Amino acid sequence: MGVQSNLASQIALLEQVQQQSAQSAATAAVRARRQGAAADRRLQAWGQWTVQAQRGDAAFIRSLAGELTGLGVGGSTNPNASGMPDSVYDTDRAVQQLTDRQRDVVELEYMRPDMLREQRAGRLGLAVPTYKRHLVTAKQKIFQLLYAPSGAACGRVRQRACEKSR
Repeated sequence: MGVQSNLASQIALLEQVQQQSAQSAATAAVRARRQGAAADRRLQAWGQWTVQAQRGDAAFIRSLAGELTGLGVGGSTNPNASGMPDSVYDTDRAVQQLTDRQRDVVELEYMRPDMLREQRAGRLGLAVPTYKRHLVTAKQKIFQLLYAPSGAACGRVRQRACEKSR
């Protein structure tokens, strides 16, 4: 009886650990989707800003700056940002830290939304799965650069601004 009882408790413990592991995996997947969405929103604003700035569309830039300010992410506190809202400037700095291939993928993805993904991949001479892999990797890196703690609650890109505010 003692062996069966011990075996039953070990099986119950194993099932409990497996259930906790599955819950942790689900939580990690949700966290990854949220991080991807946060990076995606920043990159969309960055792409719109960059395209319109290249076209010299001042009215659109003012409109987007107002929209970002309304969302609590606008305004420029950096004299080097050329009037760019801080969120766009920080995203631009993060994009500049990507590899050349990742930067090319991000620029095509967010500055040429009129193209199909197959066309964007083809323009870079990549298969679509490879293009997607570079895009996912780039978004993860951008999220880390913008939001990952480095010191306190500051992303690495924003570290100096955070240190000044302390």
